[in-house]
Amino acid sequence: MNPEDRKKTWQDLPLPKPDWETFKRMLPLFNFDALEVHRKWIAKINKKKNMNKEVVTEVSIKGSGGNCNWNPIYNCIKVGPDDLASGSFLRISGEDEDNEGSSVSLDWEEWDALVEVVAKYRKEWEWK
Repeated sequence: MNPEDRKKTWQDLPLPKPDWETFKRMLPLFNFDALEVHRKWIAKINKKKNMNKEVVTEVSIKGSGGNCNWNPIYNCIKVGPDDLASGSFLRISGEDEDNEGSSVSLDWEEWDALVEVVAKYRKEWEWK
């Protein structure tokens, strides 16, 4: 690939794209495949962005309007991942005012099925 072809190939890449110098150095590493260079560069940029993101490991669900007694048993329900030797699960825990409670772990297929059932029957189950 001659220098003019390299420059034209770089100019034709979609945005965002690597700067010219980075592109020039990466191109021979990927057998002069400009799209592969672009794909790898995007993957590297996305990886850097994700490294700075906060990973949510638990979400607390409390009653609205400051009502801490919205549930007759628990005043806080926590949801988060539960990675065990047997696999990855979603853990749902209920806690009372003394931080005592119980939890259940669902595998991701069970969670998806639960979400579908709730979506299907919510209107029928809701108290008016």
